[in-house]
Amino acid sequence: MVVGEAKRTQPTNIMDGIENTGDVRLHDHRLRLKQRFDIVRKLGQGTYGKVQLGINKKTGQEVAIKTIKKCKIESEADLVRIRREVQIMSSVRHPNIVNKVQLG
Repeated sequence: MVVGEAKRTQPTNIMDGIENTGDVRLHDHRLRLKQRFDIVRKLGQGTYGKVQLGINKKTGQEVAIKTIKKCKIESEADLVRIRREVQIMSSVRHPNIVNKVQLG
């Protein structure tokens, strides 16, 4: 290995780093969303899932809730795109752009 060169390893599975939630965990996730937010309406839909307008029940703040369907992630390239979007949304700070608040 050359000094300063990053060692690159390929994941053995494109879903490495993504937890296999199964039906029970998926139900728990939906239940937690409904406990924290009132879902108002669907704002949009894309390749991997949908975005909904929600209201935080504690604060009254409007939020955009993006949900991704794991079954839509078909390749390593899909996973890379999703991770890149999360990284970009985490770093953007602008009053007219939604801030990423929570992932999970």
